[in-house]
Amino acid sequence: MVRSKLSYYYSRISDLRFGRTLSLVWSIEPGKTVVVILLVVAETTLLFVSLYALKMLVDVVSNFELESLEYRKRIVEQVILAGSASVLHGIVNSFSAYFSDLQSTIISEKIDDRIHRHTVGLDMAFYENPEYFNTLKLAKEAGGSRPNAIIMGLINVISGMLKISATAMIIVTIDWRLLPALLAFILPMLAVRIYFSEKQNSLRVRNTPLERQASYFGQLITSEVSAKEIRSYSLGGYFKEKYFRIRTRLVAERLRISLQSTLSEAGLGSLISLSFFVCIYFIAMGAIEGRVTPGDIAIFLLMFPMFFGYLQGLMGSITTVYSNNIYVKYIFDLFDLKSELPETEHPLPIPYADRGSGSLSLENLTFRYPHAEEVVLKDISLVVPQGKVVALVGLNGSGKSTLIKLIARLYDPDSGSVKLNGVDIVNFKLEEYRKQIGIVFQDFYKYNVTVAENISLGDIGRQRHDEADIVYAAEQAGAHQFIEQFGSKYDTMMGRVFEGGREISIGQWQKLATARAFYSPAQFFILDEATSALDARSEHDLFASLKANLGNRGALVISHRYSTVKHADYIYVLSNGEIVQEGTCQELTMREGVFTSIFQNDVLLDENEI
Repeated sequence: MVRSKLSYYYSRISDLRFGRTLSLVWSIEPGKTVVVILLVVAETTLLFVSLYALKMLVDVVSNFELESLEYRKRIVEQVILAGSASVLHGIVNSFSAYFSDLQSTIISEKIDDRIHRHTVGLDMAFYENPEYFNTLKLAKEAGGSRPNAIIMGLINVISGMLKISATAMIIVTIDWRLLPALLAFILPMLAVRIYFSEKQNSLRVRNTPLERQASYFGQLITSEVSAKEIRSYSLGGYFKEKYFRIRTRLVAERLRISLQSTLSEAGLGSLISLSFFVCIYFIAMGAIEGRVTPGDIAIFLLMFPMFFGYLQGLMGSITTVYSNNIYVKYIFDLFDLKSELPETEHPLPIPYADRGSGSLSLENLTFRYPHAEEVVLKDISLVVPQGKVVALVGLNGSGKSTLIKLIARLYDPDSGSVKLNGVDIVNFKLEEYRKQIGIVFQDFYKYNVTVAENISLGDIGRQRHDEADIVYAAEQAGAHQFIEQFGSKYDTMMGRVFEGGREISIGQWQKLATARAFYSPAQFFILDEATSALDARSEHDLFASLKANLGNRGALVISHRYSTVKHADYIYVLSNGEIVQEGTCQELTMREGVFTSIFQNDVLLDENEI
């Protein structure tokens, strides 16, 4: 039993990452960290000087001899020394607090920036794993301030130990039994605080999935995205109840541990008060026996609250270090997550082919998601030539969205390859390759920024965003006409999230997303149901513009609408993760298969119109 307990506490201590935390803080702000440490040392030193001068003053006064000029001189000297040290201590303490706050703020912001920078660089696979979101939530809860709080806590622990040593030396000179009497009552308080700190943390980790559920339900109730459907189906009360039930359970468990901690500390606090009177007993007996002087009694009455305060501060610092380290662990857990998409050490330059000779091609591509057994795509081969519009059709669940993720290199295939102008895309720098693929996702995001910025996000790294280029992209996507009707035109804020914002229809949002892709420097476009929210006229205009302005670029269009795919130069039919048919629209309508089963009514209607 004892061995298992010792093993447990050893594992907890070995899990403390002081070295890594110090390295992290030092890498961000070494200069200010040194200044803070020096100020804390200076503050502690001045406190020692002040205490020592005060002790000497009490000693001089307790042995004062009438009419003695020497004693008067010594009293004046000790008063000046104690007063000067106290004044300097106050000044240094103020600057120490300022620089500590300055250093903490800078480090907090930079660590927060590192957290966001690291998450941006992680693979798409992490965003389809619930465990990742648990780690991310815990890391964000840790915040950027906790690593620095650990370092400052360690400094405060050292400072507290020095202060306690100074006051302990004074107390021991009165009666050596006073110190163990105080420690015997106070040290259990430290163990209790660490115990309940760890208990609260274990509860927090265990309840992280529930916290995320509650946050999700709370967002459903308050988000503009879900507002229409929540009200249409009267779901507000239902989700509010689910949110409240989870929150009630979480709060009840947290308060139960808090109550246990309060009761334990209340009992130990009574024992600490008792320790004071035990010490008074020893001092009183010492005074009766002639071992304790009136000066000793005065010093003890002065030192006891200070000693108790230092011990309390030390316990608080140790508890702070321990609890913050538990939080910081999750920051490092997040930082330890690495992208599984390999970046080549010697990337090739992006190839640009002569007009009509380049292509984006998939060759014998097979893929299944990580940690899944089912193969999603099997031996897929297709080609998107430059200057051509190629369509991909298939029923829901056939693998179309997965194929887009592989083309965008959000995942790598298990076998086969994706090639840009004949070169496997794994040979390119990931960021440079993705610039070559302009995608309009089916679930495109609605950015609550200005119209111009919405479009310029398609090539945010461009040194200069010319208004003419932004307008041209909007014209290609069919967005320019409705933008011109806004009072501030391209400077109009989109959405209702921010003041002055303007909401538009889903079809108009889709046109903005398409303009964003057209603004990009991409050699190939992927339009995933990019006309699903457009009316027939807008759809026709979009594809007329696309084919007219395609130039040396190619396009892969994914759609359920016959009116969209019939304009394509070539069509691939995807079913159950396999290409089962391919050809021109005319060829596919002439033979039975998946294509005609999907668009049977549309094909008949189209033939009747002809």
